Amino acid sequence: MREPEVLVPVTCPQCGAESVARLDVSVVADALMAGTGLPLTAKCHSMVWQATPLEIEQIREYLVASCIDLHRSPAVPASAELR
Repeated sequence: MREPEVLVPVTCPQCGAESVARLDVSVVADALMAGTGLPLTAKCHSMVWQATPLEIEQIREYLVASCIDLHRSPAVPASAELR
């Protein structure tokens, strides 16, 4: 079974190209809990950089959203859960 992933948009610091990075949920969660750096990569260049505080907060939001989607019942629309 594959590790659950969170998809996050990244912008290459070298050329500004945007792409989507796939990060293992466990790696993101561990980094957030430990307060350690989170390495990001861009598809256009062989670059690895540490996520900025803003990127980390955005990744946290994507992680929370993806966890909510994992626990949502497929038979119940999202709008019905808010009632």
